[in-house]
Amino acid sequence: MDTIVIDLDGRKQSVRRGSSLKDILKDQTDAIAAVLNHHLVSLDTTVFHGVSVSTVTSQEPRGRAVLKKGAELAFQFLMGEIYPELRVEIGQSLLGGYFYQVDSPDGSELDLRTVARRVNDEMQKLVGEDRPFQRELLSLAEAMSLVNDPTASRAKLLRSWPSPRIHVVGLGGCHDFQHGVVPPSSRHLAGVEVLPFPPGLVLRFGDCCEKLNPDHGRLLMDCYQETRSWNEMIGVRTVGELNSSVLERRFERVVRLNEALHEKRIARIADQICENESVRVVCIAGPSASGKSTFLQRLAIQLGVNGKAPLTISLDDYYREREQSVEVDLESPEALDIGLLNRHVEALLRDEVVSIPRFDFTKQQPVPREYWKLVSLKPNGILLLEGLHALNPAILHNLPNETVFRVFVSALTQIIIDEFNRVPTSKVRLLRRITRDRNFRGATTAEVLEQWPKVQQGEKRYIFPFQDRVDCLFNSSLVFEAAILKSFAWRYLLEVPREHPTQGEAFRLLKFLELFVPVLPEVLPDNSILQEFVT
Repeated sequence: MDTIVIDLDGRKQSVRRGSSLKDILKDQTDAIAAVLNHHLVSLDTTVFHGVSVSTVTSQEPRGRAVLKKGAELAFQFLMGEIYPELRVEIGQSLLGGYFYQVDSPDGSELDLRTVARRVNDEMQKLVGEDRPFQRELLSLAEAMSLVNDPTASRAKLLRSWPSPRIHVVGLGGCHDFQHGVVPPSSRHLAGVEVLPFPPGLVLRFGDCCEKLNPDHGRLLMDCYQETRSWNEMIGVRTVGELNSSVLERRFERVVRLNEALHEKRIARIADQICENESVRVVCIAGPSASGKSTFLQRLAIQLGVNGKAPLTISLDDYYREREQSVEVDLESPEALDIGLLNRHVEALLRDEVVSIPRFDFTKQQPVPREYWKLVSLKPNGILLLEGLHALNPAILHNLPNETVFRVFVSALTQIIIDEFNRVPTSKVRLLRRITRDRNFRGATTAEVLEQWPKVQQGEKRYIFPFQDRVDCLFNSSLVFEAAILKSFAWRYLLEVPREHPTQGEAFRLLKFLELFVPVLPEVLPDNSILQEFVT
């Protein structure tokens, strides 16, 4: 018998050449996928050489991502079986799941509770039936034959597909392009549920224990809906439509319209601030690579148009010396000298002159005091505080609430691949960060990828809990940005060494970027938020 030796979860094991991972892991009933030489793969992958294999279960982050992909396909299949007449389109991540817009063909109001109940009943049957997910490698012509409507988003996507072949996954009679790894069968979808959330449904997964409060997440939802309307107005709702705008030379118009909408939204926020004469401080927060710095600059200009004299302070300049925070999570607000910041803000509001610190990120320490900057507020002044933790209650806790206006900035990607496949917001932010840190901060792509899970953990703990406690939310996402980021990130991702543990994540990002026709950044206006990352 022709056998090979593989490294399986840290131990050597002989297996038959050409065996599938499903056969190799048959005794591990909780296996949902595997990592083969740093790459996440489906269990139908066959092994012909000595490789390193580690089991992935649904209890770990990579496994939960696989579970979600299977749940998306199952939901798509069931909606097509039960409600073929309804228009269903995936939206944003919301309340521990994915939101789907659901519309009736005649525009009539739907009984979403009934829809959710029927889909849940059928989902439980699907789990019990243990149906296999099927994967095929098809030609583009074969894939196109699976698309019934030639005007559908999938048909548009295939017109700019960069390869002559495409992986397709299926469940029953439902087929989808494989934009990620799926579980081996439907039995792994236990715990998946569908809940009504007007104007659609929320698909939630087994790891979510958060109660679905109809009022919770509405600010986020409103922001998404506004961006969705923008994209429809621009004529770029999907990746296929974006690619068409490039190939048909309409891309510059898309850029101008999207940038103008950004400026209009920022002007409205400035007006909202100035309408309340009690406001003395504007706090601007958001996750990494959300575009806070550029937003701050543009908001300052719009406040100036309204007769205000803005003074900007970055919380980054209040980082402690690294020796003082060795035991502190640097993603935590404890890495900041919050006491000094609060004293400075209170002094500025008393019309005092304050010496503001500066932090040297190359040396990872504050600059000497003699280089600190003396500042003060003008009579018509307004203080703008920007940083990851600007919304944390420990900051400005002594100020009356009516004197503080709070803004949350985030890149809430609303462009979708097709009706049932979303573009994760975190993926686009990661591409922003890779490009910025590789261009301007001396970091390698591998280093950025290594740091990213910790960054996300810090955001989940210290930043996102406060996004519902704001006066307004600004979406810094640009519908076209992946096409421009590709011009930089593609090469940077190829720099990751093949043997590096992050090479699998780099490969997944490369596969994602394959979907986009690249565009050079010359089309960007000088004040674009994207300029913060590419020039």
